[in-house]
Amino acid sequence: MNPSHFLIKLYVWTRFRSIAANPKMGELVNFHASHKLLFLAYNQSRFRLCGKITANHEHFPAAEVFQLYEQEMAKILARPFRRQAMVNTLYHAYGWIAKKIFSEEKQYIINTFEEYRDERIPLQAATRLLEAQAIRFKHEYLLSQVLLRPFPPELSDLSDSGNRREVQ
Repeated sequence: MNPSHFLIKLYVWTRFRSIAANPKMGELVNFHASHKLLFLAYNQSRFRLCGKITANHEHFPAAEVFQLYEQEMAKILARPFRRQAMVNTLYHAYGWIAKKIFSEEKQYIINTFEEYRDERIPLQAATRLLEAQAIRFKHEYLLSQVLLRPFPPELSDLSDSGNRREVQ
């Protein structure tokens, strides 16, 4: 198993279980919103289904909604994300801040995403660049995204792209 996938799953489940212990719909809405980019990278259609579950148009009790969400989230996290889906997600997030960035910076960010696509740099290099731009422009929604820091940074290793290759 990919070590980052293991850590992502571990911390997503930990966060979910902490809110599921006392199920409140507002907390599920916040959880879903903050996991948007991460879940999009894993499985876009299942992420959207989780959104419908969270919307709760059927007016189910919160405990039932949490149970349905948990079942769907287990399917989302069943397999590691695909690199191409992650690249698409990075570009999606980039779209939230692209209008504020100078053309040279845009090209740098795009090049970084493409280096990740080509397995020349680890994912964390791309997400940290996005995080820096979100900080710069005070983009609170992007800063709230778990994708930027899916697990504690001290567990990260920038020398490994996930393929057991050292980045030079």
